[in-house]
Amino acid sequence: MDYSIAKTEEIAKLIGSQFEGNISGKISMKKSIELLEKSGFEKVE
Repeated sequence: MDYSIAKTEEIAKLIGSQFEGNISGKISMKKSIELLEKSGFEKVE
């Protein structure tokens, strides 16, 4: 998915999408990582 042209409002409608707060702005990588970790995912480097 090309996030540079995708609209967050459309992405939010996709099955499996999870958003918190205002979805009309930009997507924060930091907030995305926090949300995934809260959901049980583990960061592997």
